[in-house]
Amino acid sequence: MNGAVVGFPTPAGHQAELNYIYGMVEELSRQLAQNQRALEEVVAGVGQVRNRARSQSLGNEDIIAANSEEIRGE
Repeated sequence: MNGAVVGFPTPAGHQAELNYIYGMVEELSRQLAQNQRALEEVVAGVGQVRNRARSQSLGNEDIIAANSEEIRGE
């Protein structure tokens, strides 16, 4: 034998399962991209709060009080 693999058609049931799994992978990929965007927004927001706190020399309680209305509004 020369080691060549002859391609056989995929049985219909297996192809359907592969299509289903591929669809799930695509959906999870979309969800991951959405989660990454949401995380980037959260990190940017935390960075803004941190910078504001540093510039105004605020403690934890002051930060919460100063930003709670803004956070709830968004």
